[in-house]
Amino acid sequence: MNTLPEPARVLRPAAAMTIGELDPSARAGVLVDLRVFAACAVHGACVATFVQGAAIDPDLVAEQFTAARGAVPIDALKVARLGGERATRSAAEWLGAACAPSAAPVAGWAPPRPRVVLDASMLDAHGEPRVSDSVVAAWKTHVAPLAEVIVVNAVEAERLFGRPVESRRGMLEATKRLFDLGAPFVLVTGGRLEGHPVDLLYDGTGTIEVGMDRVPGARLPHTGGVLTAALTAWMARGLTVQAALDAARPRVNAALEGALDHVPLGRSVEPLRALWARDRSDVEVVSVAAPREP
Repeated sequence: MNTLPEPARVLRPAAAMTIGELDPSARAGVLVDLRVFAACAVHGACVATFVQGAAIDPDLVAEQFTAARGAVPIDALKVARLGGERATRSAAEWLGAACAPSAAPVAGWAPPRPRVVLDASMLDAHGEPRVSDSVVAAWKTHVAPLAEVIVVNAVEAERLFGRPVESRRGMLEATKRLFDLGAPFVLVTGGRLEGHPVDLLYDGTGTIEVGMDRVPGARLPHTGGVLTAALTAWMARGLTVQAALDAARPRVNAALEGALDHVPLGRSVEPLRALWARDRSDVEVVSVAAPREP
């Protein structure tokens, strides 16, 4: 009597996708996120919504998402800058379909339901708003309820609700207002406030404070993007939200500490020096503007 062979167990790496702006210099946006994913041993995929400040047509963005998700089983999504009101509503549609319960598995396998980390991404590197009120409203109504974790900084929380967030008390109030949008977890980061940087994680029942010493002298744009990318990567690997945050937070400080001894590139510093390979080959920079010897 012939018997069927035992099904083979195939292991695959955890996979995460980042959705947001593509900066050709690779100092911000989805290209940085991919490097963070790699540093956390997670396969990375990406969908570009902007290229160097220019918005991509929402239909093309949706096609990118469909193609990438069809090729790679995505365990977690980082959703950042989406675009205007139409783009935000469109993204809510295909994200909602991706996060819906899967149909019956085929041959014992079904694509995973990705865990969603929503990075508000409503400010530029200088803290200036880059979305309209209509986009804020669409984001709150259609996108926020899809997230497992919503991440905002204190300035973005003020932009969302029109109330100043200048203290721990203001941050706590902001977490509760964000929680009412429908996500099970809310993280409000306090790095933009004065004093000891403390982040607040809220789950509807209580608040957990996550703080680390401020790195003296470090000024690193897009630090929040590094944090949310690392958080997404560790969630893709199956960690709980709190455990993923505990693993992600030191990555940010490592990037800040590594930035201190790095020659600035243009107007900002290399955001992930500390995550480079150990056998990296640095290149000495010689200033062409150095004064000549007399």
